[in-house]
Amino acid sequence: DLTYRDLHDRVSAKVSSQHFMQNPVLVGQGERQVFASNLVKVEHGVNVLSVDSAKNQITINTGIAAGVRKQAKFAIYPMGTRDFGKTTEQLAIAEVIEYGGTDAKCQLERLAERRMVEVGDQAMLLAPAPRLIRQVRLDLAGEALEIIQKALPDNGWVNLAEDNEEDRYIDYLVTLNTQNEYEIRGSQTNATYSNRPLVKVDEPDAGQKLVQRLVHLSKYRSIQELKSSGSPLEPKFKVRWFGKLSDYDPMADGPANKLKPRDVDSFDNPNQPTIKEGEWIFLEIINEYSSSLNVSILDLVPNWKVEQAWPGKEPAVEIPSRHDGGNREVAAFRPTLPEGYQKGIERVKVFATLGSLDLRFLSLPRLDNPIPTLPEGRNFKGFDPLSNVVAAIATEKAGSKDMNAAYSYREWVVKDFTLTIEK
Repeated sequence: DLTYRDLHDRVSAKVSSQHFMQNPVLVGQGERQVFASNLVKVEHGVNVLSVDSAKNQITINTGIAAGVRKQAKFAIYPMGTRDFGKTTEQLAIAEVIEYGGTDAKCQLERLAERRMVEVGDQAMLLAPAPRLIRQVRLDLAGEALEIIQKALPDNGWVNLAEDNEEDRYIDYLVTLNTQNEYEIRGSQTNATYSNRPLVKVDEPDAGQKLVQRLVHLSKYRSIQELKSSGSPLEPKFKVRWFGKLSDYDPMADGPANKLKPRDVDSFDNPNQPTIKEGEWIFLEIINEYSSSLNVSILDLVPNWKVEQAWPGKEPAVEIPSRHDGGNREVAAFRPTLPEGYQKGIERVKVFATLGSLDLRFLSLPRLDNPIPTLPEGRNFKGFDPLSNVVAAIATEKAGSKDMNAAYSYREWVVKDFTLTIEK
């Protein structure tokens, strides 16, 4: 099923690598099969223009004009690939190390048992992964500084920033208040992250307690920043706030799936709903994809707690495809405000994946409580992309500065919502 577009990409890559002033042009229906009349629906990446096997580097046909910058990562697929959602078809992962206006040089990370990358192969931009390891600056002196400096090494999630590091690259700033207590602030926003009670300089294990909070905040932020822009599941996975009820009993009133719009109260602002503490709120989830999806919902609470809001006991709910019927679910949950809060904004993340799904290992307690030790021997490594994302965040120590971008955002999707809760 070779198309004229495939042929053009191959010829264009060959010509451009040897005669940079020449630019082959495709005129007509590029999706038409060569020597045939059939049209083939094709999704295209960008061309691999040249391959330097000695340095394990390639040049691809995209650059600053398309918004590409250093450390952007691409999955490389064979020329003629029709389904870029299949990670098994990937040949390598390429990371941009230099870029120009319309081309970029990349370092290759070859995948096991795959052929060498060739001119004309296709590069697909991967979703940017959240940065796991954060930078902290200590605006401290004397004993207060020494205590934290001793506790920081080898924590796995937070690094002490260099003295000459620019402020924009600093995530957290640790200061001391007038009560001789440590405070954690956002470097750019100046928001205070410290839950009461604050850690006092002279209390036992003060350094370990503060570093534990920094690690907690780093994990929370990594979860919060999970995105899946560009996933083919995005337009097929539809989620919306459905309504609210002050009185709802799942046992007496039946499954939330049976609720109709007339059965629930509407919101004044459906895009940014507000509810009273104790009210039930409902999310409508519809799967219009061609395969079933496993769905789960995380709730990011104002006191930096993370918990699975739905389903209750199981790791996920399988929602059938549009072809199989029953492709609608209504998730019901009743958020509560943390102790001492009169008002709070919760972030709700709705995940769906083609593979297995268990987000419970991303759970975090409130900020001033220790993170529970994970079960001994727990193996997070899965066979699907989202399982590997969970593994990267749930482990005790982050493996690198960035989450390994070899996962494909094309096999999972996450949608974000906010919810205001008032007393």
